[in-house]
Amino acid sequence: MKFKNFEEYKTLRDSLLKEAEKCLNSADKAGYDAKVKEVNDLDTAFENFRTEQANLNALKDKAPKMPEALENMKGTENMENTNKANEVLYRDAFFNYLRGEKLNREQNEAFEARNGFKPENVLTTTTEAAALPVQTLDMIWDLCEEQHAILADIDMRRTGVAIKVVKRNQITEGKGSKKSKDQEGKADTLLVDVKVPVELTGNDFSATVELSYAAAKMAIGALEEFIVKDVAEQVGWAMAKDVIDTIEASMSAGNKLPAANDEFTYEELAKTFGMCKRCHGLTAYVSNTTLYNYLVSMVDLNGRPIFQPNAQDGAKGSVIGAAIRLEEAVADGKILVGDPKRVVGNVVQDVMVETDRDIKAHTVIYSAYARMQAELIDDQSFASLTAKTTA
Repeated sequence: MKFKNFEEYKTLRDSLLKEAEKCLNSADKAGYDAKVKEVNDLDTAFENFRTEQANLNALKDKAPKMPEALENMKGTENMENTNKANEVLYRDAFFNYLRGEKLNREQNEAFEARNGFKPENVLTTTTEAAALPVQTLDMIWDLCEEQHAILADIDMRRTGVAIKVVKRNQITEGKGSKKSKDQEGKADTLLVDVKVPVELTGNDFSATVELSYAAAKMAIGALEEFIVKDVAEQVGWAMAKDVIDTIEASMSAGNKLPAANDEFTYEELAKTFGMCKRCHGLTAYVSNTTLYNYLVSMVDLNGRPIFQPNAQDGAKGSVIGAAIRLEEAVADGKILVGDPKRVVGNVVQDVMVETDRDIKAHTVIYSAYARMQAELIDDQSFASLTAKTTA
């Protein structure tokens, strides 16, 4: 059986599952068994189709024989092809492990090499944590950053270990100056730059995804898409909220400005932007509600609109020269503005997935876990303006 795309397969599969459910509800055991077989056959056909497509794409990408002048590049290309093949093999091994399917010899070897344990008991209850395939991990982070601008904009470092960063609180005295001739030999006033070391050991973030035994048998591509979407939505929201909370808690108290009324004025907005120091460009983060209820209709002192739509990638427009980015982790009625590169995020444990079974509810439980911590390294580099009703 051939498929045009994944959506065609998914639509057909959902239709068969509904028919199977109707048979089950009407006590039609024979009809139910037949529909379940059709679903399994469909999954097998889609897996075969996906494999054929992958093989065809691999043939299309196969490079022609290189001239002798480029012979020294063969080793690198062979290594890259091997790495790609290993990743494809491990991806299939990982998702078969999650589905409770037996792994073949090559998949077992790839799985053990990556995780350090053998997936011998995948058909029984297990809570062993397995590393996500690289492409699946990238898909989760891409979706997290697509849904939450703050995660895409900050200095995010996926180090895998705890790190220390230096946080600047204030400059208390001293400044650079040019000496006059009569001051020659006189000591300069010392610069007192108050900095505090902060260790980013990480905060825990988790997500839980549950599927029925039958649904958990879906094809690898469908299961991957399902897990990526649910994990990204849950973990992405929690991380974005944590980053926003950290910025608001760490920035100077004097940079948190209240609006006089339940709307923003041009003067208040300009003053808020002016509170930001030591920035290499400003970005304004607002919720969808704040954008359309507070900013879009704002005007300057001459009655001219200050919101400017633009075609910048990921931005909804600009205001007083700052790009506007939607971030639902920011409260409605608030604008948070600053330099996102002054925020360092450290991923101590990248997203991993554990699996378990609820034998009473007949569900497979996928639990995702990650550990990340962010810190604002300069308390003057962000400011906020909050409407009166929100404050």
